Amino acid sequence: LEEIRSASPESGVAAFLELQEGLESAQREEWDQAVDLWLKGIETYPIDWETQEWIERIAEGLLNAGHRIEADVAKNASKESLRPLRLYREALQKSQKGEESEAKRMFRELLQSPETPNGIQKLCRAESILLHHTDPDSMETVLRALGVARTETMDTILAKVDSASPAESLASDLESIACHRLNRGDVREAVRLWEFTVHEFPSAQEVAARSYDRLIGLHWTRLKAIRAILASFPNNPTNDFFSPMERNSEAKARKELEETLAQSEIFAASATYSSEALLPLMTSIYRIQANLGRTNRPRNLFEMHARKVSPDQRSELAERVQPFRPEEAIAILRIDSGSEEFETPADQRQNLLSLYEESEQYDRAAEVARELALAASGTPYAKEAWFKTAWLEYKSKDFQQSKETLEDLVKSQEPGTPEHCETSRLLGLSDYQLGEYEEARSRFDAALESGYLQKTEREEMEILYAYSFLYRQDYSNARLHLESILADNPSRITERRLRQLVQQLDNRN
Repeated sequence: LEEIRSASPESGVAAFLELQEGLESAQREEWDQAVDLWLKGIETYPIDWETQEWIERIAEGLLNAGHRIEADVAKNASKESLRPLRLYREALQKSQKGEESEAKRMFRELLQSPETPNGIQKLCRAESILLHHTDPDSMETVLRALGVARTETMDTILAKVDSASPAESLASDLESIACHRLNRGDVREAVRLWEFTVHEFPSAQEVAARSYDRLIGLHWTRLKAIRAILASFPNNPTNDFFSPMERNSEAKARKELEETLAQSEIFAASATYSSEALLPLMTSIYRIQANLGRTNRPRNLFEMHARKVSPDQRSELAERVQPFRPEEAIAILRIDSGSEEFETPADQRQNLLSLYEESEQYDRAAEVARELALAASGTPYAKEAWFKTAWLEYKSKDFQQSKETLEDLVKSQEPGTPEHCETSRLLGLSDYQLGEYEEARSRFDAALESGYLQKTEREEMEILYAYSFLYRQDYSNARLHLESILADNPSRITERRLRQLVQQLDNRN
């Protein structure tokens, strides 16, 4: 193989070898090496039909290696735009080896090139900022860079924050930088820092509570400002004055505010400490929800918090809450009297699960669902609870864990039942996402033969069935399967997708 590569380095054979070596590295979970080999091989690989599959592998490999921002760039890349990504990674490697002058030169060339995608330019700018310091990988340098970086480079620098550092100390440092940026008028940068703090360091609960309070306050201020601007033209058509993006800005601002409110509500409901920082946050949540006209939305946050503190603290909390949430003040005072039947721990976890689902935080929802499923062991609800857990694991893209959960569940179900059909379907989807196509087809067969699937579910599964042949380069079976679906009178949307796939196969032939 080495002889072939050296004899014809520009041929498709050499590219094929690079790609195959990348697959071997991926099997060993050496993701950085795999990605570098794939990026090198794809540039001269002649089979264009498979390009998208390799791009998906590159993006997945970058994600597995922990390079989220690079993965986002790769997901939207074309074959041509992958070269700047390869050069960026080579420059980064030179920087890590101490070849700083060469790394700076490569970053500068990428920044000056019109062919460099915007995402790669942001990465290069961030690395250039860090390279101007003597120790670019130290936390002191990273924090200093966050004090001056603009929004477009901030994510790249934040990726270098060491999550292994003490959470309280690092969260406090980030909070201080965010406040400093806000005081300088760098609102977007401050918001990004607070968002990072609450997502990465929720265990630093006092800092997280203050950060959430700042975030929802800033989002609410922005929404009010946009509404004020739009309201200043009550008698004039605004379509000619505002661009389409500006006309949609109110809806976007409200959506971002509601998402932040939902996340802060989940945080407040699950916080396990008593702190003065938490009470202002919950007060802000209620106030802004009321201003949005969603008075029924907040769950009893003060009451939930009161169950975690001492009786003396409960009395003080009830006194503070009474002026604007009298019903919760009464509920708090009743906790010690035993005059009301309160939620069980399982009910509280179920409420928390609903909050996580509503805000699409499926990874956290899956953790809570697993706790509920374990608690339901030996009850008639256990199987349903485990399926819910597996579904949330699948939604959070933890396909391996979803598969393991479903494999245990399917053994306890009677074949041919609706429950077995649904479990087989989700298990097949998990296998498919893991690239285990033969196992996926076997699971799909079990689900399809049951007869319980709806038409849209059946058609979607049939298409994935065909794709599983395509990804294994079994084009004849793929073609036969596509034709069999077309003969079964599919819906118009499905038929269009199928004919496009058939056309791609014909073009390839």
